[in-house]
Amino acid sequence: MTTSSARKRSWQKVVEGGYWYITLALNILLGIFDEKRLQKAGHNTARFKGWVWLVPVYLYQRAQHLQQNLAYFIVWLVCFVLALIA
Repeated sequence: MTTSSARKRSWQKVVEGGYWYITLALNILLGIFDEKRLQKAGHNTARFKGWVWLVPVYLYQRAQHLQQNLAYFIVWLVCFVLALIA
């Protein structure tokens, strides 16, 4: 197998959505990392700790807890919808 054919197959798999689980894993890992950093900063994360695996819920609860706007939550939802449409 040549490098060129391997790249073509990999790219085809990306186009077909064959690596969706990587995005899911990254979202969950970044949520866990964020939750740990919030704990170290002194925030009580018990309220939304179990929702790290469900990213939009986590982002919403995080924004509410930190009294921030919902920009991250809204952007995540818009990107998700665009990914479904594309």
